[in-house]
Amino acid sequence: MRDRERPAVRFSVLGPVRGWEGDAELDLGAPQQRALFALLLVHAGQPVPLTSIVDVLWPAGAPATAVNIVHRYVSRLRRLVPDGTLARSSGGYRLDLDDAELDLLAFRRHVAEARSAAEHDPHSALASVVQALRMWRGPVAVGVEAQIRAAPAFAAIDQEIADVLLQAAGLAEHPDCASALLPFLRQGCASAPLDEPMHAALIRTLGRSGRQAEAFAAFAALRGRLVDELGVDPGPEVAAAHRDVLLAHTTAQTTPHPASPQAQPTGPGPVGAQPTVRPAQLPMDLPTFSGRAEQMQHLTTFLRGEGAGPTAARVAVISGMSGVGKTTLAVHCAHVVAADFPDGQLYVNMRGFDPSARPLPVDEAVRGFLAALGVPDSDLPAGLDEQVALYRTMTSGRRIVVVLDNVRDTEHARVLLPGAPECVAIVTSRHLLTGLVIREGADPTVLEPMSAAESETFLERRLGRRSVAEPAVTRQIVALCGGLPLALAIFSARATTHPHFTLHELTAELQASLNRLDAFDLADGTLNLRVVFSWSYQLLTRDAAELFRLLSLDPGPTLELATAASLAGRERTQTRDLLAELARANLVTELAPGRFRVHDLVRAYSAELLHSEDPPGARQAASARLLDHYVHSSLRAAVLINPRRRPEIVGARAPLPGVTPHAPAGYSEAVGWFFQQRSTLLKMIDLALAAPADPAVWQLAWSMENYLQRHHYCADWESAQQAALTAARRAGDVGAQARAQHGLGIVYSDRALNIPERSRTHLLEAIRLFGESGDALNQATVHLRYATMETPGSGNQQRHVAEALRLYHERERQGYTDAHDYIAAAYVRLGDYKQALPYALAAVDLLERVGDRHHQACAWSELTTIYTALGDDVRALGACERSVTLFLDAGDRFLAADELEMMARRYANAGRPLFALNTLRRALALYSEICSSRAASVRAAITALAAEAGWPTPAGTGSTAGRGRTPQRR
Repeated sequence: MRDRERPAVRFSVLGPVRGWEGDAELDLGAPQQRALFALLLVHAGQPVPLTSIVDVLWPAGAPATAVNIVHRYVSRLRRLVPDGTLARSSGGYRLDLDDAELDLLAFRRHVAEARSAAEHDPHSALASVVQALRMWRGPVAVGVEAQIRAAPAFAAIDQEIADVLLQAAGLAEHPDCASALLPFLRQGCASAPLDEPMHAALIRTLGRSGRQAEAFAAFAALRGRLVDELGVDPGPEVAAAHRDVLLAHTTAQTTPHPASPQAQPTGPGPVGAQPTVRPAQLPMDLPTFSGRAEQMQHLTTFLRGEGAGPTAARVAVISGMSGVGKTTLAVHCAHVVAADFPDGQLYVNMRGFDPSARPLPVDEAVRGFLAALGVPDSDLPAGLDEQVALYRTMTSGRRIVVVLDNVRDTEHARVLLPGAPECVAIVTSRHLLTGLVIREGADPTVLEPMSAAESETFLERRLGRRSVAEPAVTRQIVALCGGLPLALAIFSARATTHPHFTLHELTAELQASLNRLDAFDLADGTLNLRVVFSWSYQLLTRDAAELFRLLSLDPGPTLELATAASLAGRERTQTRDLLAELARANLVTELAPGRFRVHDLVRAYSAELLHSEDPPGARQAASARLLDHYVHSSLRAAVLINPRRRPEIVGARAPLPGVTPHAPAGYSEAVGWFFQQRSTLLKMIDLALAAPADPAVWQLAWSMENYLQRHHYCADWESAQQAALTAARRAGDVGAQARAQHGLGIVYSDRALNIPERSRTHLLEAIRLFGESGDALNQATVHLRYATMETPGSGNQQRHVAEALRLYHERERQGYTDAHDYIAAAYVRLGDYKQALPYALAAVDLLERVGDRHHQACAWSELTTIYTALGDDVRALGACERSVTLFLDAGDRFLAADELEMMARRYANAGRPLFALNTLRRALALYSEICSSRAASVRAAITALAAEAGWPTPAGTGSTAGRGRTPQRR
């Protein structure tokens, strides 16, 4: 039954996998969950066995937790669909939707209607097919990983659509019907570039719709691909289609067309009677063009006006950084669509960014276009306005492609745009040309560097077998060039002109270059990246140029507005304006509001400029502000993650003048900030250690510790703490040494790297150093942590716990109540549960009030142990579940899994083996996600529990004396 109170839902799988509830788009979850949903959608109404789901989602081999993961995904997906529509069925799952809820089912309904009408009413049948095809927005399940989409279930839907297209093409006899079908046939051919039946249908349909020139171009393009890639000519079906179009075209030529050149006047006369000239000004298309498939599909669809009749000239704007391939894409795109615009192509290089020549004036460009259209100099009007009016008159009623390359700004392009709805324009610029988007309705394409796959294909097309023979080296080249087509082209040119050099030798030369930009400089000086980048840099205002140079100091892959403000020592608003100028020049890319990326090669150019134009004092001051920015930003985030942390304990001082630290709004934002900045902060630790700036090293390590610990980044955690210890020893700071020793003691414990002896050594040294520095609270905490490594009930454990309690109670007598959870943990280790209970309850109440999630989780964990020991199993299980929830909420999967292990043992002890088994599986999934060494033992416990009748309790689980969680360090 559908939930009538819930807005209607609808889903699509014929193209991107998407869903809506009413007008709001649904979040279909992580990529693998989305892939599962796509699989259920293409099988709508049919059961999908669990084994099939696992095989599809993990084509390279499923993990041991695959079934649990599928169950979890299904549980989340049930929230997105109407009640009762996603149910267990035949050992798997079945999703029941109707044709109002799923585009695939609606597609099939329209196709069925078409087939029933085909014999008695072909026109109505074709109309139904077109209705079906309008629901098709590309290959099935776009966005799902390619390996998963290769499964037969998805391939079968693609084939089903192809069959419908071919059947529809057979019905499209009338020119109007043929034209209606063309957008879908073009889409089908783009998805299957070597499918001869599909291309034969396209050629015939183009001929029937009167587009013979495009039909001939489609045949020639297909023939070229077949010869290049398969070494064969088109088969008989394609040849027959081509022959039919050719015969029809030859017959049509016997009657002059009113718009054909032979019907136009050819002698001199007034402007309005000029001879029709078909300009062909496009530069040569790049024979090795590759990649940019998504952009090409978007641009060609837009320029052809598919799906809507033109009411105004369509304008496409291609912008992007220097060397990203804007001109190459524009020229290639113009050549591809040229057959749709048989009245010619106009091209002009506006030289908007060429330092060796002034930008081409608009009046010169207009006169050039008029000359190309056949207007003699003697007939040119005197004024620019009249010339523009004549240009638009000459293009009116004609289908022409206009390419305006290297435009400086919006005004540099606006008057050159054709006014006729039959024409299209492609404009390229290093600037975004937002004015054209706003005022002319231009369609913007911001060109990014090529993906790794596109870059590898680029090299393969340029270098052939040399690239294929050395795939590992090819990947290195791609990384060094950063996906920038110009860099790839320069490298390819060097490799091609030196065929006796191996790619390995050329790549080693590139890697060894002291200046990466020098490696992209052709020997003849015709082209180099430094010069190309300078064309954009020289147009910047002074303040924007200064900021651009300083950006090279930041070592991170991305950069925040606040970071840039600190680098420049400016206010945020002023810095935002300067970054906007850099973004308009495509020297930086704004990935999200306030978040920017600088391409690696542009960064190298920026660094060159910084060292050549800025004095050492200015560079050092900016570097100091940058380091101070990250220190204070991380300190603020650390306090939000762990409210017990006090920055003053690590010697924090006020930020330097001009520094604008990032200020997260709350816990989640602080975690997100650490997630984004982790690699940058680790690099800053290395830079601070080398500077040397010792306090910044241990401050950064201390700030990151809770985040790295909870999210199990053990290698980064260890590296940061080792750097902190080195800096603290060098500075002779005992307190900083104690904190680093404590941190390393936890890193090497069983919750991380699990090297017990190293953990003990560091913890004992931390106890000594905290005592030396007079930090009794942290000294007590290390005593308590060390006690967990000793045998439960042993004399050594009791001594460490007793010393911790002495120190905690001394603090309590001083009026502090912030150690109640620690005191509870200590009494638990002594087995004094009645004494521990009031402290644990007080701690839970206090920590909930201050919003400290992680310490709350630890306190609930202690309550679990206490209630178990006191025989209150109901409260124990409730406390345990609460603890797991809070640990997961805080991002600590290790302690959540550890808590689940204990819960499973309690279920087993209570005679509930099925609950124990499911709980252990939850623990195993978490341990596996963080690659914990505990996973093996839990997996063995699951096997034993599942195999043994009666579910015996594993040895040692009955004791609770050693159980407990040491609250997280301050």
